[in-house]
Amino acid sequence: MTSSLSPRARSEYAATVVTPASFGRRHGRISRALGNVRSAVTRIRRSHSSVGTLAVIRRSNGAFVVNVDAGTREHADDLLHLVREQLATMTVAQFERAWGIDRQVDRVIQRHLDGGGVEPVVAPISGRRALPSAG
Repeated sequence: MTSSLSPRARSEYAATVVTPASFGRRHGRISRALGNVRSAVTRIRRSHSSVGTLAVIRRSNGAFVVNVDAGTREHADDLLHLVREQLATMTVAQFERAWGIDRQVDRVIQRHLDGGGVEPVVAPISGRRALPSAG
């Protein structure tokens, strides 16, 4: 049992389902065109109609720490509900262990990215393009 004084994971992380359309708005015309082709092929095949990607985002810097296929609308809703429940009930350390989030790896990757002048991919944490909060 965890102490009631331990901070919950939702104080540090947020979860949302990111649709392919939102990726297109952020990354330009080519991504939008590829997204349109992908959605058209998906409608034709009807084998796996994923609604997007489940993303867990670090609140402090907007970095994506978990990025998995959300599946169908029903599966995405269930998965998002489960992750948000875990964020509300687990401590930060428990949540990171459960989802395999390794802060040491984040530091190593950031150090290498800083050296090359390449910016990490981050979700906007404020403004009109900000993702909805899990809290």
